[in-house]
Amino acid sequence: MFKTLLTLFAAFALATPLCAQPGEAPLDPDCPQGDLDTPREPGSVCIGRLTDDYAFSVVIPARAAAVPRLDALLRNKALRAEVRFEAMIEERRALGEPASGRMSYEQGWRVDAYLPELVALSSSAATYLGGAHGGMEYRQLLFDRRRNRQIALRDIFTIGAFEHDLLGGRPVGEGAVQRAFCRALRAEVRERRDDPAATVDCPEALALPITLICSPGGRIETLRALVAPYIVGPWAEGPYEVDIPVDARMMAAVRRRFRPAFAVPGENRPRRLAQACN
Repeated sequence: MFKTLLTLFAAFALATPLCAQPGEAPLDPDCPQGDLDTPREPGSVCIGRLTDDYAFSVVIPARAAAVPRLDALLRNKALRAEVRFEAMIEERRALGEPASGRMSYEQGWRVDAYLPELVALSSSAATYLGGAHGGMEYRQLLFDRRRNRQIALRDIFTIGAFEHDLLGGRPVGEGAVQRAFCRALRAEVRERRDDPAATVDCPEALALPITLICSPGGRIETLRALVAPYIVGPWAEGPYEVDIPVDARMMAAVRRRFRPAFAVPGENRPRRLAQACN
């Protein structure tokens, strides 16, 4: 997975500003994808705008768009993202910074888990405002399907699960998540840098976007922390996606109404689903 991520990231880092070159097909004004152009699934929704100054696009997967309240949330986030992006452009102009080609904002949401209890989505957003390379950041969204509203990661767990250790043993809360995250992140850093002695100051895991990853068995078995460039290493090192497996103590802290969606890896509890989990 790492090699694939690094290849995609390198392609983005070396990409030119989002604009059609001579002899190339012009950008679609309804969905002007460019630097991070990825295949769009059938039925996906693109919110896009192509102006003389910038290209803007946000792609919403078909299954997310099929849930009215979730679709409305994602559309609202896209509108706010464009407002922020336009403000960034105006700020550059006010500072007298010259434009070098058309500026761009491109975001693609993906479904990481789609279950009767909840939906987990994540996205990478690439921004180009001139210079050697653009910027990148991750986002995530958790949606309670039965209560029809957006929730935070903490809402999935019992009150106090992230603040206190339970049962007097190994911590089940924030401390356990942080320890697991740091172990996995340091292992990935050593592999990527090809240095068994490499170390890194771990950021606070719960301050990062964390999405939920569904297993082939139809349950969520992994929390995935999304670490954008510069948080851990230089731009050229790329982003990190760090997996934190669900364990028995984490399961014990999941609220009862969400518990059917989760499983500890290796548990033989297949789940019958009317549609794919992710």
